Amino acid sequence: MPPGNPYNKYIKQYQASNINTATPEKLMILLFDGALQFLQKAKTAIAENNLQERAQNIEGARKIIRELMRTSKMAIKFQSSFSSCTTKWL
Repeated sequence: MPPGNPYNKYIKQYQASNINTATPEKLMILLFDGALQFLQKAKTAIAENNLQERAQNIEGARKIIRELMRTSKMAIKFQSSFSSCTTKWL
């Protein structure tokens, strides 16, 4: 978003609303999309030989991917525990 855009405030509110009301599936899609955007910017920075921007964007993608991996592992552990409990109860 350009800094001089008079609609920046409303764009940020809309984005925050989208995130706060999103389903878990939609949040996963938003995270994947964010990681892809960071990687595309890093690719452009590599082509322009801009090392600082490359590093910042790769780090942004890395943080998102790390969070996706962490939450996926938690979901798998929860599913495993839940399956184990329901098997014992039934």
